[in-house]
Amino acid sequence: MLFLLKAGDMGNPLAQTILGNMYIYKLKKTKLGVAYLRCAAHQDNAKANYELAEYHEITDRNYPVAMHFYQRAAALGDTKGFLAIENVFSLGKFGYKKDEKLANAYSTISSKLYSDPDLLFPNLAKDYPLPPHPIQGYHADKDINWKPTGRDDDY
Repeated sequence: MLFLLKAGDMGNPLAQTILGNMYIYKLKKTKLGVAYLRCAAHQDNAKANYELAEYHEITDRNYPVAMHFYQRAAALGDTKGFLAIENVFSLGKFGYKKDEKLANAYSTISSKLYSDPDLLFPNLAKDYPLPPHPIQGYHADKDINWKPTGRDDDY
């Protein structure tokens, strides 16, 4: 455990992701756990972005923020991030309207990962932007009229 803490404090994104999940789900120190996950996610770690999305979906129920981090995970080559977004728009989950065109686009792009798992999609958010949530907008904790600016501190 000490080596894991040291690795996390030294900036290792895998250690930070493991620590974040431990603090959130086992030790019930949510703020510290989210801070570890955010730190790893800001280092462009796909798994950390996916785990942060899961936290915002399941625990925080802030669906627009969850979708943002699913999209970041997908852009970094995480197939589960693509699948999560595809499911939201093909099934109409979390109050989002069904959008077969967007669901199919994410499905098509993710299929490229099966032949080349090292692919990254840096322009995914620009090429296939996510719509605002019908009730929560782009962020459940901000004004309904708030829109992302594209800066790292938006979410």
